[in-house]
Amino acid sequence: MFDVYEFFNSRDVAKHLKEIGYKFTPLEKAYVVYHSDRKRYAEKKDAWLELIEATDDFLIKARNCLWNKDIMFHAAVRRYVDYVDYCFEQLQRKEAGYVYESQLFASVEPDFDSACGASKYECQEYFDSYEGCLKFCKATLAECSEDYDRFRIRKIKLNVTDPHEEIAFVFDGKGMFDLHSCEIADIWNRFSEGGDCIDSFFDSFWFAFPLPFEKGDMVCKWDGTMPCLFVSAPNDMSDRRYAYHLDHGDWSDMMVSSYFLTKDGRLYFDASIFLTDLEYYRGGFDGTRNFLRIASKHMKDEIPIDLFINGIMETQMDKIKSELKKDYSLFLPDDLVAIGLKDKKDK
Repeated sequence: MFDVYEFFNSRDVAKHLKEIGYKFTPLEKAYVVYHSDRKRYAEKKDAWLELIEATDDFLIKARNCLWNKDIMFHAAVRRYVDYVDYCFEQLQRKEAGYVYESQLFASVEPDFDSACGASKYECQEYFDSYEGCLKFCKATLAECSEDYDRFRIRKIKLNVTDPHEEIAFVFDGKGMFDLHSCEIADIWNRFSEGGDCIDSFFDSFWFAFPLPFEKGDMVCKWDGTMPCLFVSAPNDMSDRRYAYHLDHGDWSDMMVSSYFLTKDGRLYFDASIFLTDLEYYRGGFDGTRNFLRIASKHMKDEIPIDLFINGIMETQMDKIKSELKKDYSLFLPDDLVAIGLKDKKDK
């Protein structure tokens, strides 16, 4: 059987579940495989097919608007695999009224101004065939490997008012792909023939995976972006919504509540990182990132309110010092150690 922990985006969540001996259900394993950004489709497909070969079949009941019919587990997994295979075939299929757009992607430094993914992309060229677009993408990525690490091919339907009339796959440097989006009604109708919406099957579930994080922990998304302060996760069995989520919740109910930081030093509350995407923050603390470190200590009751407020002010002193051309601080050395702005050895 494949190692489900290898499919987890978060190293810390995977490590925690392994340490506590968490017992995954077949559906949970299938979901972790689906949600993985570390693996591409070929590996996911092998894992899914191996899973249904090794497990007994069972009935999955209708849950919500994303999946509103009963279906057997093995049939659902096979149908989803067939769906992705079909989408890839349609991506390659040359059709009148469609063009192919090439986009190069690269990871960038964390963006503190939004909860969006930290990546940049560049639109390159348009082609009338998949083969031409793929050849261009591979050649361009090889030439620009220092700036970009993957590419996306989008098949776009022309002369439509809906900007989402497209199908897109993301490829890495090795040519491995994963389905990025499929929102062309014509393609979906061809596959489903008016039947179920298998593309939403995995997104219709909610799972309460245990997490290692505590209130006030400095965390971030698994790729190092979106640093924030952990507040709570939707997996508390005492929460009145727990039973409802278990039967009817979907992916949108699996977001972790946290305090995020903007570039100008404002904290705001949001729930925008997925439950199993969360990791401990291991980055630096330059500039306003010190706000998070000080706020974390206050949330954990490690420093009182006066040290918290003055500590935030202290982080602005570098700018004041440079303007005054002299050293200045609101704190004695011991207080700077207490709020985390100075190491004991540097007192």
